[in-house]
Amino acid sequence: MNVRVQKLCKRLNKFTLDEISLIAELDKPEAEKVLNDLIKTDFLRKKDDLYIYIGEIKKTKQENQLPLIFQFHSPETIDLIIKCFCAEISPTKTKCEVHIEYKGLSTSFFQTISWL
Repeated sequence: MNVRVQKLCKRLNKFTLDEISLIAELDKPEAEKVLNDLIKTDFLRKKDDLYIYIGEIKKTKQENQLPLIFQFHSPETIDLIIKCFCAEISPTKTKCEVHIEYKGLSTSFFQTISWL
């Protein structure tokens, strides 16, 4: 029953207790108990009488992290590295153009960029 309510929460995104109890065909106290359990697990958030689905928000924040090589450079440098990769410029030439002074770029350059 809990899994069925979770799927409904994902689809509805924002809903009230009356709506979810009607759609899930549950009594209001039973539906409220399930929703309170989901609130405790940070799957839902309650604002006044409205329940809001927040399950996917945490995943998107974790996916947006850059690889370690990019965390130490300015956005302009990162943009230039990506443009050089798209133009199929060799890592050695890119290293000279961007003025990066460490050896790691030439060996892991294409591996790091290839996921983009």
